[in-house]
Amino acid sequence: MVTTTTVAEANVETQRRLVAEVWNDRNPDAAHEFFAEGCVAYDPTAPEAIRGPEGYAAYVRDTLRAFPNFHVDLHAVVADGNRVMTHYTVSGKNDGPFGPLPPTGRFVEMEGMSTVRYVDGRIIELREFVDTAALRRQLGLSFPAVLLTLPRLALREVRRRR
Repeated sequence: MVTTTTVAEANVETQRRLVAEVWNDRNPDAAHEFFAEGCVAYDPTAPEAIRGPEGYAAYVRDTLRAFPNFHVDLHAVVADGNRVMTHYTVSGKNDGPFGPLPPTGRFVEMEGMSTVRYVDGRIIELREFVDTAALRRQLGLSFPAVLLTLPRLALREVRRRR
């Protein structure tokens, strides 16, 4: 018989492996090992809900393209049965396009938390909570800094396309 403590411990270990393998080892395709079919992930940096293992893998690829040296430092991973809470810091330099925005060349670092629901050892739901205002500020995209940053980024993009 599997106890609740054993399930929680297994889910904590799986969450640690997800961060290590998918994010820090830069292996988006490993998402299929951690996410159940039909899973959904919500991240305030994504334009819409992320659906399925392939959707999550694509999200990781896009993030790693925008921040090639992206890294996640885990501070705490705790669980109660099938629910896992994670506290972390992410960091990286924006050297690639971030959604519709060209690279800023700026380093960002921000703390976040996630709640994850597991079913049969795989993620069925993930909710990320990060300070998007801090992200915009560090990228130079908050008001009024954006008034100086966007023209420079637009000029860089025009020159790149020539």
